Amino acid sequence: MFPTADAVNEALRLLIRVMRDNKTLASTVQANMKAES
Repeated sequence: MFPTADAVNEALRLLIRVMRDNKTLASTVQANMKAES
């Protein structure tokens, strides 16, 4: 019933990519807010 190692690695890679994208997005939003204020 356990997922295969490949499936786990794929999920981890996807999670890391999403987290990286969110960090970039947050930085951009913060920079825009600072620029506007």
